[in-house]
Amino acid sequence: MDMSQRKALAKLAFDKWKLKIEENRKKGGKRQQKQTREPMESKNESLPPQMSEEEDENVSDKEDGNRRFEARTEPRIKNSESIKGRRAIFYRNGDPNFKGRRVNVNRKSHQTLNILMTDLNSMIETPSGVEYIFSWPEGKLIESVTEIQDQQAYIVSSVRKLNRDVKYGKSREQYWQTGKPKHDDVKLIKGAGGMQNGSPNYKKPRVFTIVSNMHRNSWEKVILNPDTKQNFEDIMADIADMIYIPEPPLRALYQMGKTLPFRPIESLTTLFRECKDGDTLLACGEEKIPNEMQPKRPAPSSHSSDSGTGGTSRKRPMKKLQLESSQSSRGEVSQIFDVSPTRNLRVGSQLVSRKSWNDACVRVKINGKFKEFYPPTVTYYEEDGGKPDKSLKLDWVYGYNGNDPRSALLVLPDTGELVYYVSCVAVLYDRTSATQRYYLGHTEEITCMVLLPDGEKIATGQQSGKTAAEDAHVRIWDGHSLSTYFVIGLGAFSQGVLSIAFSPDMENDLMLVVDDSDKHVLSVWQYKTEKCLAQTGTTGDPVMQGCFYPFDDTIIITYGKGHLFFWKLDWDKYKIWRDKKSGLTEEDMPKQVQVTALTFTSTGEVVIGDSTGSITVWQRDEKDIFSVDSDYSFMKKAHKRSVNALCVLEDGTLLSGGGNTVRAWDTMNRFKRVKERQIPEMYGHVRSIVPQISGGYDGGLFIGTTRSHVLEGSLQTNFSYLVQGHSEELWAIATSPTEPVFVTAGHDQFVVKWSAVSHHAIWKVQVERPCVSIAIEPKGRLVALGTTAGRLIILNAKNGSHLQTIQAGQVQINAISFSQDGQSVALGDHDGYIYLFSAGDDGHIYATHSSLLVHNVRDNFITQLDWSNDGTYIQAVTGDYDIVFFDVEKLQKVRFPKVIRDVDWYTQTCTVGYPLAGAWQSLKGGEVINVATRSNYRDFIATGDNKGRLRLYKFPCSANKPEFHNKKAYSTNVTAVAFTCDDSHMISSGGQGTGDTALFQWALVNPSIQR
Repeated sequence: MDMSQRKALAKLAFDKWKLKIEENRKKGGKRQQKQTREPMESKNESLPPQMSEEEDENVSDKEDGNRRFEARTEPRIKNSESIKGRRAIFYRNGDPNFKGRRVNVNRKSHQTLNILMTDLNSMIETPSGVEYIFSWPEGKLIESVTEIQDQQAYIVSSVRKLNRDVKYGKSREQYWQTGKPKHDDVKLIKGAGGMQNGSPNYKKPRVFTIVSNMHRNSWEKVILNPDTKQNFEDIMADIADMIYIPEPPLRALYQMGKTLPFRPIESLTTLFRECKDGDTLLACGEEKIPNEMQPKRPAPSSHSSDSGTGGTSRKRPMKKLQLESSQSSRGEVSQIFDVSPTRNLRVGSQLVSRKSWNDACVRVKINGKFKEFYPPTVTYYEEDGGKPDKSLKLDWVYGYNGNDPRSALLVLPDTGELVYYVSCVAVLYDRTSATQRYYLGHTEEITCMVLLPDGEKIATGQQSGKTAAEDAHVRIWDGHSLSTYFVIGLGAFSQGVLSIAFSPDMENDLMLVVDDSDKHVLSVWQYKTEKCLAQTGTTGDPVMQGCFYPFDDTIIITYGKGHLFFWKLDWDKYKIWRDKKSGLTEEDMPKQVQVTALTFTSTGEVVIGDSTGSITVWQRDEKDIFSVDSDYSFMKKAHKRSVNALCVLEDGTLLSGGGNTVRAWDTMNRFKRVKERQIPEMYGHVRSIVPQISGGYDGGLFIGTTRSHVLEGSLQTNFSYLVQGHSEELWAIATSPTEPVFVTAGHDQFVVKWSAVSHHAIWKVQVERPCVSIAIEPKGRLVALGTTAGRLIILNAKNGSHLQTIQAGQVQINAISFSQDGQSVALGDHDGYIYLFSAGDDGHIYATHSSLLVHNVRDNFITQLDWSNDGTYIQAVTGDYDIVFFDVEKLQKVRFPKVIRDVDWYTQTCTVGYPLAGAWQSLKGGEVINVATRSNYRDFIATGDNKGRLRLYKFPCSANKPEFHNKKAYSTNVTAVAFTCDDSHMISSGGQGTGDTALFQWALVNPSIQR
């Protein structure tokens, strides 16, 4: 057929089609009349012959619809269908506790499947949004909205894998019932009874009162269960943590009776067989014998000093205040002087009596040198060296340890509490009630944490301290009662515990530990018997973590800098050997590259993330050899920054965190990237990711960041602060004199005003330089900051707005202090200069004086300074622990400190001086007081040392070896302490290494209140 014939046939077909249209127009009817009234031809008439009306509608859907993964051709709900909607119930994939959501699917609201899924996405939270709908129980993938049937069940999912093992629509959650109990429940209410046939029930828990032998005012009530899995030594260790033992460790327990001798308790059998409910037990330290059973000593002579803590009588005989040298303390006092008797009266906090003192001075040995202090002619009758009537109880922990690359976030499945650690404290935070609980069993910095497979117990490891009691070890404790089950590895781990992991097979009771020694020893323990089964050295390079392969607990994986090692555990020989056919070594990857995160898919694949931002998938073959799966090489640059976190949800979604980006990958669909969310840069980078509920079915996430924050949110919504803190060294804390708030300023250049009541940040601003000192003006209007660059920054205390910046010097400002009237401010810098400024009523600071050179010695830096109440004198402490005084009016150093011995100081932050002479005697070898502060009502003085210990004394603290309450809260330096305006709380900071960011709030409570 030639070209002319083809044209003729085409023209004939076109003429027939046109003729057919004309015939339809002439037929009449409603549809034809309507078309004749239209100004232009309908769409149906303009279509070519080969395209039908239904095909045209599908093309329109393809153009208008924008499905996320693949374009599906689906018809709209046509007008011919019933206007009445179809009521269906939708469940969440993999979540047995989700009760379902009933939705009315109708043609008006849900014309396409895309629109329906958009509505479902707002009703049902999923990890990365609703992407698929399955019919239930058939499991068919729904591809069109017309497939939705009335009164049928459907499953929504983020991934293309339906979990068929879940019984959907049969939620286990029950509601509270009232009324008459059922027959089967009566025995649960009445109990089982404690006595049978007149014989005692040894299985019944007992309540005992534990009293310290040497300090009878330190006692605790405890409940002990005969069915406990702890041994007697563990119970003794827990008792030692509850009460104050002056000469630890706890050596003996005695049952107190009406007659001597008291019965010794040497085992659990003796404890529950011989002791009754409500008995009192005496806890003895190194003395080992109760005071009542000690051999009697000869009566003291009339020249002996009165060291009792009584002294409530207002008339006293002459007492001799002896400040004797202490062999074991850092501070020593070498001179004895007499105090003449007088009648002492105290009204409120003001003294109304005076004494005449001789010219003797007190010489205290501080940091290896003797320092001289002149006692004031004013004395306090309470100055008896006794314990203060308040002790410290941890009230709130601010921030999260985002500096530690191993820092984990856990969620307790039963309570939903968020679990993390800061310094020596494990925190359990309930965000619904805004409350915290604390596990305080550790004596040094916590370095790792993991949840046991049973979902109830938690294991934490710590670094090694200086004494045997502070050795590195692992503690396994209950997440509900906070009681300790096991203390494992005391003396077995060198330097610290880097990683802990448990076998998923709970019957084996296997625990894996990697220590911080030079060889990073890998050991496997049977934790219930506290027995080490096997161990081996791993590598000299830094190790990040170790874990069991979840599908075979004879396979162990360790990873870190320049390596990914697979190990085999030989049960017959109890040996661990490396599988050199699997993994990565220095030859396979650059030395500077570090494997930073690892997780497992439900199909047994090993997924790792490294410091280059790459994600690699390893597969296991039938010979148990692991190799890289090259099919997923597209994930080589999954993130622009290091991949710090990997997490696989129950539905197969892989979450990865690198830099400030969180991405979701569908492991069931060849690791296809399905979602992405960026968090603001000010939050920091992702450190850890954990779902808010077990399985992560609703998509809710907790994210720990490198700036010590914890965020809450999901990939469908924005993330917001849940926990806030500082991310670098924190040396500057100041409390408001007018309200229960405080301000902190750190090396991270952030200044934060906190509420001591709600524990939330009121405002937060960023300044141009790291801050090391702070003070709040007495009226509470101004916040003064000292920076590392010698700048004085003034902020508005109400909203944090910047008011002024003054360049005082060229080195960092270590101390700032306002005078009592608020009209003067003094700065002490690292070159030993004190700068004086005048504060105007308008909030501006003016330079009025030249600098003062302390001691006339270069590089003798200032650490603290205080004003006198009348604003005429300043006292300052130098880096050599010398205290110097200045006359502000004469602008000169006071040559004879004795002449100002009776000066009343507005604040007491100086760490040396007569009011702290006794505190230096309470220190142990190597301890030095870093910071000090006096309470506003002058009842207490608190100190913090370089070993992380806080001590609370009566003020003043000049008696010989005064008693105190103490808390070991940090591993190293306590960097700041401050009392709130009403002395109800104390704020402290400190921590480990360069990231001293642990910010704690302490409540001052009666010593009898349990921690």
